[in-house]
Amino acid sequence: MNILFLLSQLEVTGAETYVESLSSYLKEKGCNIFIASDTFTRKVDAKIFSVPLHNRSFSSRLSNIKLVKKIITENNIDVVHANSRASAWVGNFACKKLKIPFVVTVHGLSGMRNSKKFIPALGDRTVAVCEEIMKRTVLDFPHSADKIQLIRNGMDISKYSGFVSEITSNNNSQSFTISYLGRVSGPKLDIVKSLLSVIPQLKSEITELKFNIIGGQEIPAEVTEEINKINLSQKDDYISNIGYAEDVRPFIEQSDLMIASGRSAIESVLLNKPLIYWGESLFGGFLTEENLNHALETNFGDCSELTENIKSEKILSALSSYYKSYVDNPSCIKETISKNYDLDTNSQKIFDIYKELIKENNDKVLLKPLPVILYHKVVNEPELNTSVGIFVTSKVFEKHLSYLKKNGYRTLTYYDVNKIINNEMLSQKSDIILTFDDGYKNNYTNAFPILKDFGLKCVIFMVAGTKSNTWDKDKNETEDFLMTDQEISEMEEYGIEFGSHTLTHPHLTKIPIDEAKHEIEDSFRILSQKLKNPLISFAYPYGECNEEIESIVTETGYQFGIATDSGPILLKDNLKRVRRQIIFSHTSMLQFKKKISKWYPQYKLTKNR
Repeated sequence: MNILFLLSQLEVTGAETYVESLSSYLKEKGCNIFIASDTFTRKVDAKIFSVPLHNRSFSSRLSNIKLVKKIITENNIDVVHANSRASAWVGNFACKKLKIPFVVTVHGLSGMRNSKKFIPALGDRTVAVCEEIMKRTVLDFPHSADKIQLIRNGMDISKYSGFVSEITSNNNSQSFTISYLGRVSGPKLDIVKSLLSVIPQLKSEITELKFNIIGGQEIPAEVTEEINKINLSQKDDYISNIGYAEDVRPFIEQSDLMIASGRSAIESVLLNKPLIYWGESLFGGFLTEENLNHALETNFGDCSELTENIKSEKILSALSSYYKSYVDNPSCIKETISKNYDLDTNSQKIFDIYKELIKENNDKVLLKPLPVILYHKVVNEPELNTSVGIFVTSKVFEKHLSYLKKNGYRTLTYYDVNKIINNEMLSQKSDIILTFDDGYKNNYTNAFPILKDFGLKCVIFMVAGTKSNTWDKDKNETEDFLMTDQEISEMEEYGIEFGSHTLTHPHLTKIPIDEAKHEIEDSFRILSQKLKNPLISFAYPYGECNEEIESIVTETGYQFGIATDSGPILLKDNLKRVRRQIIFSHTSMLQFKKKISKWYPQYKLTKNR
């Protein structure tokens, strides 16, 4: 599954860390991760695109929509997941145009704007990271109630195991370190200003007080000036402006009390640090068993409808009271948070949403036939003395691929089809499968270079027990050699799938069943030893099969059995008898266009009847 995350930010946010954790989980699931953002500083195994999504001007947004659409198209994106208001607006238009599933995670509450009223940009599914966001979203947009889901930020809890707090007693003579962890911009700048207004008063009570400000890639000059002013007046550099830190754990571990919200608050508790939760929306105070549910519901103060002004006396009282009581967190607090924010549990819920949206799309697309085309040979010059005419010239093949490319077709392998069936890849109306039977050397010398020129793929079914087309001897056909192991390896490395076509190309329905079983099973064994990727597809020679042969193909371990005209119209109706349309030497360009049309299988079936 190819997943594109959208973020709009100029500094590190909880949303970025959220995407970092989610990406790690999805990579382990075999997904490919792509990220489009103004800036993205976290270390992730992903392809990152610099897109100024934070810029909200109309012209910039139009430009961003084009950029995101280009990223989606060029990287075969299956799902887009936005993690901010600005990126959701852009993603909304890009995904609607391209019919790509769109998920939006709402990390915080925002003021209502006319643009948001008319264009909610909540995606096909909306994820709320806490109860307050979910409640507010449903109130503002009642139609979203059936597609919004509460999923908290997933965190790798194992990273925080084994740490034991060193806080054991209250000794007023020992140093006491308070740390604020969070941004120093927007509403959180007011938190820092409030703290700087009361810390000097607390210093008179706690002689060995230390206060750290951790976070923010850009610290406003007014904050720096105030810190210098306070330190100078006390003749003690007890207030430290740490700034942005890639790894905040050491600073948390060295602190006696943390002040944080959102993800930073969760991380503090997981490291067994007492917490005052204070975010953009409210001052929650010291975290206890009694207010733990409230903290969870408001994402530790970042999301609430409360707008009370916090007075300095209340802040000072909370800090002073904790210093005097000096108690550890009850173990149940960490246990509850660990359960609620477990990375695997919450990330799997997100992954399930992706698969659900992909399934909804695929169920619709697969109601129509998936075109599958059958080639054999690609030759430089027409073969004159042939009775079967199973070739096209390189020039004709190039015309076919040029038409497919110009008209937006996407070539699939059966590995891709398997992902589509398992809802791990988005099926598109423009999908097509190009197949080759037998595995002639000219597939490598002539077809392969043309495929690479157009950036397209195919599936080649190899006859595994002979080096040339020995099955054509009684037809007086020219001897044509099959591909070597080295040629197969090179094509497989490019992305071409190889399947089996028996050992010697017999009529499977006309030979003893034991011989047929030997042909199917031994070709599987031989090719599996040669191929880097799993062998999942089998093509019946001459397209001939019956239920007994299909059963052997299934028992051998093939997931797909590929026929010709004998298969059903829809691929999903029988994966062991997939219908194909054959291209002959006499197939005109008009006939080619007909054979790749979705209506053609039904037309051919009706005509044959």
